[in-house]
Amino acid sequence: MENFIKKNWFKISIIGILLVVVLSLLYYFVIYLPDKSANEYAFQQLEKCKTLGDNFIEQHVKPDGQTSFLVDSESHFNKKLNTCLLYYEERFHLNTLLENSYVVNIFTGKPLLEKHLRGGEPWLGKEGALTSGGRLSQSDFESQKQKLMNE
Repeated sequence: MENFIKKNWFKISIIGILLVVVLSLLYYFVIYLPDKSANEYAFQQLEKCKTLGDNFIEQHVKPDGQTSFLVDSESHFNKKLNTCLLYYEERFHLNTLLENSYVVNIFTGKPLLEKHLRGGEPWLGKEGALTSGGRLSQSDFESQKQKLMNE
């Protein structure tokens, strides 16, 4: 065996170097590039969602600054659903405080989640339903919102 290595050390070295090169290329093309492309795509979509979210708020949410206010908004690209989502909360000060929170699919404009509070208590709201998915508690709304906005 020792003799074989002494006679073929150059060939063994070349094979070792080729093996390292092939494994490096495999890693680069099979693992690194697809992951990098997926991250770049997600980042581009996040930027696009931010712009679309800002446009959605300008067109559909019209706080007047006196009786109605936009309290919070957040845009997110949901990878699992492959869509842009917008969370926003608006408050109205009429005779009592009304709070409406939504998670909206920006592309369809339809709410995935809604929460309506009147004086801090759940109420039926404009559409007559506490949420689009049924009657959710405030904590259920928050947990589902977090799940949608972080996937």
